[in-house]
Amino acid sequence: MLVLIVEPAGPFRDWLRRTLDEAGFGHVEADDLFQARELALSTMAELVALGPSLDLNEAVAATGRFARAAAVVAFRNARNEGAEARLRAAGAADALARPLAPGPTAERLRRAVLDRLAGRGAERIACGGGAVIDLKRREVRVRGVAAPLRALEYRVMEMLALRGGETLSRDAILDRLYAGREEPGQKIVDVTICTLRRKLRGLLASPLVETRRGGYALSAHASTSAVAA
Repeated sequence: MLVLIVEPAGPFRDWLRRTLDEAGFGHVEADDLFQARELALSTMAELVALGPSLDLNEAVAATGRFARAAAVVAFRNARNEGAEARLRAAGAADALARPLAPGPTAERLRRAVLDRLAGRGAERIACGGGAVIDLKRREVRVRGVAAPLRALEYRVMEMLALRGGETLSRDAILDRLYAGREEPGQKIVDVTICTLRRKLRGLLASPLVETRRGGYALSAHASTSAVAA
């Protein structure tokens, strides 16, 4: 997934960048809300992380704006139930107060995106043909058999499933896999898709991923539905 960080350069942005890198999340960064609005439109990030430098009124207004197209998580310097209630009322998926630990923070960010794209509390996505993506275990199972996917292959499969039948360009996939870090080039996307198809070919009657003009998507015959825990 791709996270848009809205926070001026400084210790918190550095910490959040490292947290996202360790979790394997792509990220882009905006110093202010004006830049963030432009990046939100151009990148179609799945999550907007509002840093603690925004005052509460700015954060509430920004939440209402960004929540129309992405999950929003607001970070605050201290826990305040009143502030959290205002942010959630404006559409925030979560509000996190410092101090924070990297692992739990990354999981709550991921959960915010999954709740938005797959449905609140969803743990699995059924993709048709007996294929199920287990969001909690991070694996693809076909009629109960786990496909032998590497982490990168799973992330691409999850990405396409969460987007349903929407086509994702190679650049969009790269952004979600590597944004904020050195990118290996578009060829890695084609290689990963090829390997993913090969590993699923023996388990499925029809391919789950198809090539479309401009990128890749779940095959037209595949229909996704979320399953709660």
